[in-house]
Amino acid sequence: MRDWRNEIRSAIAVLHLEPTREAELIEELNQHLHERGEAMLASGLTVQQADDALRRELHDPALIA
Repeated sequence: MRDWRNEIRSAIAVLHLEPTREAELIEELNQHLHERGEAMLASGLTVQQADDALRRELHDPALIA
């Protein structure tokens, strides 16, 4: 599964978090997306389908909230 850290960093930039908290959140979300991606692959999705779904999830305001 891919590393989502750069995309997460871009997605949460609008929050203007303190650097330590930003790093923690990036790691937490990266792990979440990795685990979700593994589950999606195990359920039969292709890597591209899983990446597309995870990208939509990452940009869902509810995830950031």
